[in-house]
Amino acid sequence: MIGARISAVVAGAALLATGLSLMGLAVATAASSQENALVTAGALSLAGEVTALVGFLLLWLGQRMVALVALFVMGLAFVPVGMGLMAVSPLLRQLDNPDVDPDRAAATMLVAGPAFLALGLALLILAWLWGRQEQPRRVLSRIALWASTVYGAQLFLGALVLPFSFTRPTDETTTLQAAVGLAVLLFLAVMPGAALTYHGVSELMGEASGPSWLPPALLVVPAFALVVALGGLVMAMDEPLAAAMPPLHILAAVLPGVALVGLAAHGGLGWRGQGCQPTWRQIVLAIGLTMTLAIMLAVLAEAILLGGIMAAFLASKGAFEGAATGSEVSDIFRNFEDFLSNREQLALALLTVAVVPPVVEEAAKGLGVRLMISPRSSKTTAFVLGVVAGVSFGTVEALLYGFGAFGDAGTDWWSLMLMRAGATAIHALGSGLVGLGWYQVLVRGRPLSGLLHYAAAVALHSLWNGLNVLVGSRLVIPWEGLSDSDLVLVIYAVMAPVALLCLGALFVASRRLREPPPASTFP
Repeated sequence: MIGARISAVVAGAALLATGLSLMGLAVATAASSQENALVTAGALSLAGEVTALVGFLLLWLGQRMVALVALFVMGLAFVPVGMGLMAVSPLLRQLDNPDVDPDRAAATMLVAGPAFLALGLALLILAWLWGRQEQPRRVLSRIALWASTVYGAQLFLGALVLPFSFTRPTDETTTLQAAVGLAVLLFLAVMPGAALTYHGVSELMGEASGPSWLPPALLVVPAFALVVALGGLVMAMDEPLAAAMPPLHILAAVLPGVALVGLAAHGGLGWRGQGCQPTWRQIVLAIGLTMTLAIMLAVLAEAILLGGIMAAFLASKGAFEGAATGSEVSDIFRNFEDFLSNREQLALALLTVAVVPPVVEEAAKGLGVRLMISPRSSKTTAFVLGVVAGVSFGTVEALLYGFGAFGDAGTDWWSLMLMRAGATAIHALGSGLVGLGWYQVLVRGRPLSGLLHYAAAVALHSLWNGLNVLVGSRLVIPWEGLSDSDLVLVIYAVMAPVALLCLGALFVASRRLREPPPASTFP
């Protein structure tokens, strides 16, 4: 009996993979210029659908949990595939490639794209409804726990070999850039890897996790100021010390997040008694999920959406007319300013900076919060976990964007890290609002209130990004006679009040959400 089930699962998986491959081949065939392409594509599509259906039925008969996981994986794959097909449709109509029928290719993508997207969403909804049952939920939780633990261990162990891959800097890369770049890569692998591994191993061993202790902001802020000052002095040297900047850069990116989490957890700048605080494992899992799952989802969604928006803008100007190869298409994307007017460039910048990223990133960061809170979670716990997710995201951005100062002679490292600290505060407040939104949905049963909290987080994020575009792009105000370095100072002067207002709002929210410490058990 067990052997028959295993055989059914193996055969089902093979047939399912074959069927999906045939469906993908059908889309490619329909877009080609060969004779009878539509007839061939139709036959391939039908064969793929039947094969995939038979494979899924075998999975269902062999092991229903495997079939559930297959539904979830297919849904996750079909959604970005559908979005990608729709994104490339505008430019395909203008290509001059003998292997592709432009009109038919564009029409195929417009039909197949929404179909894959709708099918993917339907499969995800079906998997979610099925997974809400008690037994599937327990099994899926176990699978997710093992998967995250193994992935975390892989990240952590992989980071151990990174120093051995360090090579002598090239003519384009200085020793300082190489040292800081290696330190950033190590941190981005070690931190989430250790977090996921610690949480997974502790959970699998059945160890309890106590309330977290977080340093108050009053202790962390002076440390951050000292780190930024030291880094500024080192970078002001004729030849900055390559050994000093990697730890300073890491600390300058991490400390603002630590201060903001301490502010949210303690309900103010100083210490207070422990109330309903998140546990250590919740804090660690929030860091691990945000630095891996949330960022990967955000990067994938933004790449597809932003690429599709830019392709639509360029296609509307006929920019891809006559392009025949992938390199030619890439050159058109790189030189998009040559095809768009200033007003069109401004509209594109606002869409791709101030609209899409806030919508995607706030949803991605909030996903980790949703996975960690339950109907028994307190409002403070939901808020603090949201802040942890936000500062984790902001820390990654600070590390990567701040690294640009080591290759741009016109950018001051210390001022850029101060700017990134403000951006981390925006992420913290936004994700804290999303955490409160999930609390309203799961605990209070108020989905509309949860949606309003998410909308407020998106609006805050959009304001920050939009001001950066409007002030710094030179598309609204030319800033004639103003150098790029002076323009950076103008941007900082405009953004600093927004960051301070955000910090004030985070402080007020933390004070209002602070919970009393548990009553003493002693008389």
